Amino acid sequence: KGSRPEASNSGWAVIRRELSLLYVKFYSCLVGGLFLAYQLQGHSILLLILVQSYWVPQIVCSAVYDSRRPLRVDYVIGMSVTRLLIPLYLKGCPNNFFQATTDTTVVGLLIGWSSCQVLLLLLQHFAGPRCFVPKKFLPQKYDYYRITNKSSESECVICMGPLEAASPSTVTTPCNHNFHDTCLQ
Repeated sequence: KGSRPEASNSGWAVIRRELSLLYVKFYSCLVGGLFLAYQLQGHSILLLILVQSYWVPQIVCSAVYDSRRPLRVDYVIGMSVTRLLIPLYLKGCPNNFFQATTDTTVVGLLIGWSSCQVLLLLLQHFAGPRCFVPKKFLPQKYDYYRITNKSSESECVICMGPLEAASPSTVTTPCNHNFHDTCLQ
C-alpha cells in the first residue's frame, strides 16, 4: 500500500489481481528456469556461465541510465568472491562433498568471466558508466556549465542567494534559468 497508494484506493480486488500477477510471474520464471536447467544439464558449462552472469544486468542498467557509482567497490568484490565459492568448490576441489568431477578449464572460465564483470563494474565506477560505449552511440548530454551571456547578476530561485555571471559555481538549465551548483544537486 505504501509504494502504490493508487492501487490500494481501488479496492482489494485490484490488489489481489496484482498479487496474483506477481505470483504467476514468479512461478513462471521458476518453472522456466527449472526446465532450462533440465534441458541444459548436458551443457553444464553453459549453465554455470549463465548463472554466473549476475553482474551483466547491473552493467547494462548503469550504461543505459548513466547511473554513477550505484554499488560500492567492496560490495562488488565481496559478492563476486562469495558467489564463486560453491562453483569453484564443486569444479575445483577433487574431494568435494558431491563427488562432482573436477575441471580446471571450467574453473578458469568461471574466474575469468566473473573477473571480466567485476572489471567492467570497476571501470564504470571510476571512469563513468558509459566509458566503454563509443561516442557515436551515446545520446547528447546537456552542458549545465556553459557560459551564458548574462550581463547582470540575478538570484538563485532555490536559495534566493545572489549569482555571479561568470562563476564556475553557476549552472544554467536548458530553459536558461541559473542556479548555484550545490542548489541544483
